[in-house]
Amino acid sequence: MQNLSDIKATTKVFSNGNSDAIRITKKLKEAMKLTAGDDVELSFNPSTNKIEISKANTEPKVSPGFQKRFDRLYAENADLMERLKDL
Repeated sequence: MQNLSDIKATTKVFSNGNSDAIRITKKLKEAMKLTAGDDVELSFNPSTNKIEISKANTEPKVSPGFQKRFDRLYAENADLMERLKDL
């Protein structure tokens, strides 16, 4: 697979409803493992006048303490959880 620094393209800003948008190339989309509908994060560096695009982390953020309590509660009630899963 190509190195991301090797993937460069020129694109235009275009109107999309009440917003403006840019297209990304198929090569870049594939290199970033993006599919239509994925969330991306944009960050702009004014000193370099560059926009960075990264795939957004959409994993739910749960504190370790909450996760530990949840796991314990789930384990303590495994039989109940098993019966509820098909409702």
